[in-house]
Amino acid sequence: MAIGVSKFINSIENAVFPRFCIRCQDEGSLLCSKCITDWVYSIPERADGVFSHFYYADPVARGLIHAWKYHFDVSAWNILKHVLERDIYQLIDFLRVHEIDYIVPIPLYKRRACERGFDQAKEIANFISWTAGVPCKDMLFRFRSTGRQAERSVLDRKREMLALPFRIIDPSFFIGQAGKGYRVLLVDDVWTTGATAKAASTVLKSACAEEVHYYTLAKG
Repeated sequence: MAIGVSKFINSIENAVFPRFCIRCQDEGSLLCSKCITDWVYSIPERADGVFSHFYYADPVARGLIHAWKYHFDVSAWNILKHVLERDIYQLIDFLRVHEIDYIVPIPLYKRRACERGFDQAKEIANFISWTAGVPCKDMLFRFRSTGRQAERSVLDRKREMLALPFRIIDPSFFIGQAGKGYRVLLVDDVWTTGATAKAASTVLKSACAEEVHYYTLAKG
């Protein structure tokens, strides 16, 4: 029901309220074709196994992510995918160099996913999987809500993640693969403190994942 309501509300908003380009404010689309072409962004340096495509401080990247996550504007995700395709081969090389076996989304709590109508990390992970030819596998579930991390202080985010909110969906998958240490790429939309990703990584490593690397749309 919640998924249907979200999509219904979004369709009404799209019909009633015109879109304005978040960069130049021209009416017509969330990011006009000229601004997509002119948008110059810097890819964050890869450090600590983290691969990102945008800085979160970039107002265009941040505006698109906010429109997608909080206003359920699918056109924002379509724009992001269009831009990602320009640089996707750098990520594919990253996957090959690190011999990644599985792409694993960091899941939302089920109630939040129902409210939103989608799980953005799963959408991103599926896109990377389809583009790079590396399987996407749901290995984790979030068994308790941690609230909106964007509204918490850095210290509160780290404290919240100390009591790990994730569990392995199918422990037998790892047990049945004794001696095989999988290399995993954890996927989420935004990396700020890294607390969420590190909590998910701890759970995966406890289930015998050999290496865990990270991908986020934006970092900072």
